[in-house]
Amino acid sequence: MKKITRVLLILMILAVFGLVACGNSNGETLVGTWTSTFEGGGRTVVFEEDGLGEWRFDINTVSSTTEIAWSTDSDQLTIAYEIETRVYTYEIDGDTLTLMHPDNDDVLILTREH
Repeated sequence: MKKITRVLLILMILAVFGLVACGNSNGETLVGTWTSTFEGGGRTVVFEEDGLGEWRFDINTVSSTTEIAWSTDSDQLTIAYEIETRVYTYEIDGDTLTLMHPDNDDVLILTREH
């Protein structure tokens, strides 16, 4: 029984790391820091290897940081914020990350920081 439990635990850990570490079907990973700017401010999203991260928003003199948990499944990116969870369709093309909002036509384009 202990051997079966140990094998199942190892498989579960590998599955979790596989979902987090994998990016899209091109093999590109989300792990890293992504930014976008707009007049008067910007947005920074940090995806850490452990499936956690943060979403920072700056506009004029106001700044806000929210801790997130994230995972991917195919072209779907799930981000759990402090008060809600959203599932975005996403695409990575080199250093460009495109997030498509599921409820409207909003598209967010971010650039990977090096």
